Amino acid sequence: MENLVIELLPADYEAIAELWEASVRATHHFLKPEEIGFYKPYLLKYALPACRLYGIKTNEGKLCAFIGLSDDKIEMLFVNPKFFKNGCGRRLVDFAEREKNIKKVDVNEENPQALVIAGDIYDKAVPSAEAVEVFDHLIAELTEAAPDMTIMIISGNHDSGPRINCFRGVLSRQNVHMIGLPPRKETEKIEKV
Repeated sequence: MENLVIELLPADYEAIAELWEASVRATHHFLKPEEIGFYKPYLLKYALPACRLYGIKTNEGKLCAFIGLSDDKIEMLFVNPKFFKNGCGRRLVDFAEREKNIKKVDVNEENPQALVIAGDIYDKAVPSAEAVEVFDHLIAELTEAAPDMTIMIISGNHDSGPRINCFRGVLSRQNVHMIGLPPRKETEKIEKV
C-alpha cells in the first residue's frame, strides 16, 4: 500500500462517497440505513466541496482513507473498513497536524463510541483535591453510563503533562486514554486507540 498523502480532487468524489458509505455503515451504528442514504447526496454536494481533501491510495489507485480539512480543524476522517487498524487514519491525522498545522477536530456528537476531552482538564498544574474528585466523578459516571465507549483525554496548557500521564497504563485498560505530553520527536507517536 502506498503511504503517501495526496490531494483529492472533485474527480475523486465518487470514490470518496463510496468509501464514506462503507466506513459509516461499519462504524456509525447509531444511524439508520435510510439516514445514511439521506446524508450521501449532502456529502457530495456540500460537505466535500467545503473541505480541502487528502487521501491515501493503494498502489493500484484504490482509496484507503481520506480526511477533510477546513481552515483550522479536521472536519472528517474516514477509513475503508478493509484498511482499519493499518495506520491510514493516523497517517492522515499526522499529516494534518504537521503539514497543515491543524490542531482541532470536529467530533460527531451522536457517536456513542468515542468521547474526546481536549484542553484544560484542571485550572492549574497542581489541582486541588476537590478538582481531582470532580474529574474522577465525571470519568466514573461516563464509564458507567457507556462502558464500551472510548474516552480520550488530552491535556491543556494549564495541566501538568507528567501528572496527566500518571496511571495511563491502568486507565487504558478501562478504555480511558489520557495524553499529558505530546510527542516531542519525529520518532515518538501517540498510541493508536
